[in-house]
Formats: sequence, structure tokens, C-alpha cells
Amino acid sequence: MDAVTDGEPRKKLKRVARALVCGGANEVEGALAAFGMKPEGLDEDEEDDCYPDNWLPVLVFQAMATQWVVDKGWRVGMRYEALPIVMDVHKVPQEQRADVFWALARLEATALEILNKRK
Repeated sequence: MDAVTDGEPRKKLKRVARALVCGGANEVEGALAAFGMKPEGLDEDEEDDCYPDNWLPVLVFQAMATQWVVDKGWRVGMRYEALPIVMDVHKVPQEQRADVFWALARLEATALEILNKRK
């Protein structure tokens, strides 16, 4: 899974995180409004696709969607104690778990930037 840590795939992970959090390019404004946010700061030219090497981290990220830690209305991160169970459910091979973890951290960071923006 070297593609997760080298060059362009990082950008793809950010695009995927934005799409997951915002509902995709066609629904960005409505999804942002639901979160109380404005669409500025998102690049409308970005694609919502995902490299095959990043698909497993995206599945794990989606499964972790219920594991956000919230403090005073702000999301501060994910409950990583749930991550081993999620990785087991998605049958992440032991040799790929570190790469999936770091990709998840990138997805989480991008999602936090979006989810914690205020009007």
C-alpha cells in the first residue's frame, strides 16, 4: 500500500474524505448547510473517486463514522480503541494495518477540517 503514502493518493484520500463528509460533489452545498457550514474552501474541480489501494482505508473510515469524539460541539478525533474491531470486521491483513491506520488518520484530519468549520 505504498500508494497511500506517496504523492497523489494523499490528495485522493482528502477528496474521498470530503465526498464522504459532504455527500459528494453534487450535494456539497446541501450537506454543508446541514452541518451549518458554507461551501467556500472546497475545490469544486476535485474528483470524488478513490484509488484501489485506498479503498480499504475508506471502508474502515466509513465504518468508524460512529466513533467520533465530540467535546463542546466540536469533533476532536475518532475513538481509536474501536479500530482493531473494525479492521477485523473488514479483514484487514496484519501486514497492511499500519498503512490503513495512517490513511485513516489522513481521512480523519480532512474530515475534521470540514466538520469543525463554523459559519
